[in-house]
Amino acid sequence: MPLDERIPAARSDAPVRALERADLRARLLAALERLAPIQREIVLLADVEHWPHDRIAAATGISVVMSRRHLSDARRRLRDLLSSSND
Repeated sequence: MPLDERIPAARSDAPVRALERADLRARLLAALERLAPIQREIVLLADVEHWPHDRIAAATGISVVMSRRHLSDARRRLRDLLSSSND
């Protein structure tokens, strides 16, 4: 029996998905490094740690409005960086 028939379909694409995740992780980390430090910190606090803007503002010493602005700008920049790395 050929090898591809012995491996279930759900498992056969697992290595490919793992490589895709590793590639995405590397691209994301590289894009994060290109952000301004305050933007990187706010993205990580908001999108990874799920902090609300009032807590981010207090921790970083900026206003809630600036926290929102930095997050919006950082997300836009990340989208641009990640989409250009696909080309």
